[in-house]
Amino acid sequence: MATDDLSGLSDEELLMARDQVLEEFSTALEILHISCGAPPKLTLKKRAEKAGRCPLPTSTLSEVFNGKKLPSFDFTIELIRQLRPDDAELQKEWRARWSKAKRTTVRAAKAEKRLAQNAEIKRKDAAIEIERLREQTASELEQVSLLRAEAEQVLANARGEAARLLAEAQEAASADVARTIHTAEELLTK
Repeated sequence: MATDDLSGLSDEELLMARDQVLEEFSTALEILHISCGAPPKLTLKKRAEKAGRCPLPTSTLSEVFNGKKLPSFDFTIELIRQLRPDDAELQKEWRARWSKAKRTTVRAAKAEKRLAQNAEIKRKDAAIEIERLREQTASELEQVSLLRAEAEQVLANARGEAARLLAEAQEAASADVARTIHTAEELLTK
C-alpha cells in the first residue's frame, strides 16, 4: 500500500496505512540499531541523559523498536544522534521519514475518530430501533392478548349457545318421544 499519497483512502485503509508505516518505521530503526552494533537500550538512555537534549527512556525505546508507537520528532533525532553522532545526512533522512510517518498517523487518528463517531451513531441508531421494535412488539402482544380474550369470550358464548340449543333439542326430542309414546299407547288401546 502506497502511503505517500493518502488522498482517496477510506478510513479503514488509513488505519492500515498507519500500521504499515509504524511497522516500516520501527523495522528501519531496528535495522539501523543493529547496523550500529546494537548498543543496549540502557546505554542509549545514559548517553542521551549525558547529552542533555532529549531523554530516551528504555520503555519508550522498546515501544518504538516494537512498532507500538511513533516517537516524537525530538526522540527520533536524538536516537539517530546516539546511534550515529556525526551523520547529518542520516538525520536529514530520518527527519523526512518521521514527517511521512507523522502525516500518516495524524490522518489515521482523524480516521479513527470518525470511525468511532460513526460506530457511536450506529450504536445509537440500533438502540433506537431496538426500542421501537420493543414498543411495537409490546403493542402487538397487547393486541394478541385482546384478540385472545375476545376469542375466548366468543368461544364461551358459542359453548353456552351450543349447550342451550342441545338442552332445547333434548327437551324437544323428549317431548316428541313422549307424544309418540302417548300416540302409540292410544292406538294400541283402541
